[in-house]
Amino acid sequence: MPNRGKSTMAEHYGMKVNKNQIRTMEVGLTFEAMERGQVDVAMVFATDGKIKKFDLHVLEDDKQFFPVYSMAVCIRKDVLDKHHDLKEILAPISDLTDEIMQELNYRVDVQGLPEEMVAEEYPKEKGLI
Repeated sequence: MPNRGKSTMAEHYGMKVNKNQIRTMEVGLTFEAMERGQVDVAMVFATDGKIKKFDLHVLEDDKQFFPVYSMAVCIRKDVLDKHHDLKEILAPISDLTDEIMQELNYRVDVQGLPEEMVAEEYPKEKGLI
């Protein structure tokens, strides 16, 4: 996200917040600070598994303040030209929503499951492989 200044989001949404109430912190500390009641509102990645762990609610960015970080599958054209079936095979990966990614990240970051195992199990669960 471009550095637009600490209070820009609040101003963009018409929030009345004193600048001394706005803090910058490491993303990993945000959730614990919220759990301890030290923070009421925070900026996080919508795919973070800790959202589920701490039972938080992601608000809709209805004024498009934040850039959209949509996942996309990228394949070199020469590879796709040789393997036409890859487009159809990989299409379900593009359907991964923030909520699905949040769940998969929860399994890794909170439950401690190995990334490789989660990456292998999810397509099996969905009948993709």
